[in-house]
Amino acid sequence: MSNGPTAAQMLRGFVDEIETIEDRIEELKLERDEIYARAKTRGFNKKAIKKIVKERNEDSTSRIEFEEQCELYRVSLGRSKGKPLSDGARDRISKESEAPDDDDQGGGGNSGAGPESQAEGPAAVDLDAARDEGREAAREGVSVLKNPYMAGDPRRAAWDEGWCAESGSDGMDIPDAWKPKKKDKKKKSDGEPDKSDAGEGAE
Repeated sequence: MSNGPTAAQMLRGFVDEIETIEDRIEELKLERDEIYARAKTRGFNKKAIKKIVKERNEDSTSRIEFEEQCELYRVSLGRSKGKPLSDGARDRISKESEAPDDDDQGGGGNSGAGPESQAEGPAAVDLDAARDEGREAAREGVSVLKNPYMAGDPRRAAWDEGWCAESGSDGMDIPDAWKPKKKDKKKKSDGEPDKSDAGEGAE
């Protein structure tokens, strides 16, 4: 006959240990909140500090990928606030499907409409027309890299908005560039925690 602990006793021990840890977690959360409160009274932005802390705990590659996806979503919803796609976001799209464009006319690179259109002045800027041009380019399979407007021209962002909105509205499946990359489980060593779930729900 065994003199060891029963299953119920072992279970009680595990539960007691977990509850002790949960109590310590709550105490640490209170300490963290006090630090945020002190920073706020000194004039710091508490939300900005939380974002920085989260970023420092994230893998840099994952963070960049996430920011590029947010950028694509904003532009597709017309919420880019006049800011065109970054080079990283453009590369993300172009790697998914880059249409060949041999004659490079009417939408090649940053030539054509760019320099001349800037010289026309703000009064001549038609953002709706630029969005329509971007939509048409996406329908024709023109690469996002072929935005015809120069950096600094507000139509550059509008063209991106039209292109992204059109390319993501086929009604079937979202573009691969909009999806998070699948994690390579082979790269993770056994027992290594998944940082993507770390701190979830903590405010």
